[in-house]
Amino acid sequence: MNRNSKLAKALSAQTGIRARRIETWTIEGLGPDPLLLFEEQLPHYLELDKIAGPGRSNNYDLAARRLAAHGFKSSRLRTALLSLVIDESNDNITMLIDRSTEESVDAMYREYDSVATSLVSSVDALPPALRLVVQKLRQNAYQGSASTNETGDQVFHSAVVSLLNLFNGGEVLNGEATAAMLGFDPTEFDMDAFTFIEQLGLTFQNLEHAYRTMSLEDIVAMAEWLRDHILVAAEYFGITKAPDSVLDDLATQFAPMVACLIEPLVNECDGFAAFLVEIGVPDRLIPLSLPR
Repeated sequence: MNRNSKLAKALSAQTGIRARRIETWTIEGLGPDPLLLFEEQLPHYLELDKIAGPGRSNNYDLAARRLAAHGFKSSRLRTALLSLVIDESNDNITMLIDRSTEESVDAMYREYDSVATSLVSSVDALPPALRLVVQKLRQNAYQGSASTNETGDQVFHSAVVSLLNLFNGGEVLNGEATAAMLGFDPTEFDMDAFTFIEQLGLTFQNLEHAYRTMSLEDIVAMAEWLRDHILVAAEYFGITKAPDSVLDDLATQFAPMVACLIEPLVNECDGFAAFLVEIGVPDRLIPLSLPR
């Protein structure tokens, strides 16, 4: 949208937002669907103005994710999500899963170890939202290590390796460590729960598929619902004092992952669909079948 266009000037007059800023937002893919009526575009720009704040912040990916958590779709949203989870070296989030030879299995576990180590050494380099979650998981591991024969660092490392193996279609390798990192007492946790989780198919391949193919409308619907309810789990995730920007970002980042779990849980658990309706999950997401 050109800042000198009639639409830009009209939007500026109605919202008080400079036409130049509106032009920049549309160029960066943050504007609403141009096919929307003028009156329908106004709330989008007003919300974007609140999120962006004063000045010349150019974190457009964060703005797109925050917009989604507030119920507004932008064409930049898909890119803004994939930029967090896609490995630029090979354009996917799927890790090495070749188990055909002893050498390939060794390479797979070396990759797991590398990721687990980097989560400790490079935690400050993570986006603020993910950083808080990782820090909370590490805290859980240290607290839960008292019930194991390992140090806090060992528990965290083992748990991360276990989850990576799970997401690669394998099993949870160290149930006690994983339970501790997730905030449960490993001496009381029912390890059969991991067997059930393994059956849900929450793999890197399925997650990548969700982030790439889930409709933007469905992502926004899930992100907005998660944002409205995220404070219920704030203490569990260690985000009780997190600013709105982090809460918005977390809700959108996890929206495709949560949506990815709905269909298998509805299929596996009697009454789960009714439960989702009861807690207000949008009907369009129950169950959500992603494109194949």
